[in-house]
Amino acid sequence: MLATRIDATVTTIACTKVTSFEDLLALTQGCTVVDSNVVTMSDGSDVRTRQPSLDPTDWFLTNADITRTRNGIARTDISPYTSNNSVLVFDATSDFFRAMYQDLLGTTANDALYFNAWTLGNVPYIPDTDPTKTVQAVWADLVARNVSLNALVFENAQ
Repeated sequence: MLATRIDATVTTIACTKVTSFEDLLALTQGCTVVDSNVVTMSDGSDVRTRQPSLDPTDWFLTNADITRTRNGIARTDISPYTSNNSVLVFDATSDFFRAMYQDLLGTTANDALYFNAWTLGNVPYIPDTDPTKTVQAVWADLVARNVSLNALVFENAQ
């Protein structure tokens, strides 16, 4: 069996905080190039994983947080978060788009859809079955059926 050696050099720039006006004017002051050799034969099984917090208050605003941001006025008409919700985890994006397409098909007049995304392209929801069912075509059908669409989308400028 042939052994494979993988050598990689990682180049980063490490900078320190500028503490004076003179340091600010010195273009090279405070930053240095750091080359570190990274050699590993790990398959990842020795890397300790870290479970993210499952406490909802670490992810969502509490009543106290909401009240503080409203200058002491409590927000009593909504809950900051709810519990016992169903969550679906999708292993692949194709599963997500297929499920979303099925949810969209199940809407009727006067339903309201709220959606957010990082980017939004006119891609087919189910390309392996029907590539004509694109975001634009499906959403146009929803609007024609009097479904209210509300989207918050961050357009990634490329």
